[in-house]
Amino acid sequence: MIKTQKEKTKSRRERRKLRFAYLLLIPWLVFFLVFKLFPFVFGIGASFTDYSLKGAKFIGLKNYAGIFTDDKFWISLRANIFYLIIIVPCTILFSLWVAKILQNRGNAFNAVTKSVFYMPALVCSVVIATIWRFLFSSTAGIVPWIINSAGLRSPSFFDEPLFSIPLMSIMVIVGSVGQPIILYVAAMGNIPMEYIEAAAVDGATQGQIFRKITLPLLKPTTVYILITSMIAVLQIFAYPYLLTSGGPYHATSSILLQLYQSAFISGKFGYASALGTILFVITSVFVALQLKFVNRGGEDG
Repeated sequence: MIKTQKEKTKSRRERRKLRFAYLLLIPWLVFFLVFKLFPFVFGIGASFTDYSLKGAKFIGLKNYAGIFTDDKFWISLRANIFYLIIIVPCTILFSLWVAKILQNRGNAFNAVTKSVFYMPALVCSVVIATIWRFLFSSTAGIVPWIINSAGLRSPSFFDEPLFSIPLMSIMVIVGSVGQPIILYVAAMGNIPMEYIEAAAVDGATQGQIFRKITLPLLKPTTVYILITSMIAVLQIFAYPYLLTSGGPYHATSSILLQLYQSAFISGKFGYASALGTILFVITSVFVALQLKFVNRGGEDG
């Protein structure tokens, strides 16, 4: 079939648009290749070497064997799991609770409250850690001073994992709960009122409406918050590094903190690359299991 002149002109215009779109993608593609894909592949390759500033020597799986026989790795992994168990459920439950409260409030109150909760996310983690240390330091902290003034013995908050892990978990929650609240508020605002009104007409209580209608419709938002929170917690670094340096005896450490110490304190870059690869695998497994569990729950429902 012979194309008309109008069709040829339209085809040329579409090809120009497509070339222009690819041209706009080039900066992002270069950034991805140079700063994302290349370091990722290079890190995996370096994990099989004894890598240092002097050069690299291929050693096979020795770095991985050393990691899996290193008590520090298992202690750090256990601390990571503790952070995960505390932070992720508390973040979801607290943000869901706040979003539910804001659902029927006025726009002004809603905006102010979301701003207050989101504000810590704009503050540098170093500042938050400094404030926390000012409050809970065993030598000059306000909270230990109040406890001691009351005639009680104040614990050493940052020297005892029983207190330091929950405290740092609260810091992470305070600094990151703003975005989940905003996401839940927006998701609740998109729920059609017809569903809620129909349920109310049928005699459903507010609790039943929330469990049977609101929560199922919030599932995509919850899955997104769950996965992003899980990834962020598995990569926790700043607060253990600034407040405890992973101590005592690595009990408050994390895999990412151990990676940093291996690379920039011990100079074992190949070992650190192996830790990074293991962290990537652990994160991928957690996310895959979570998605599988969520999808299976949706099919069963």
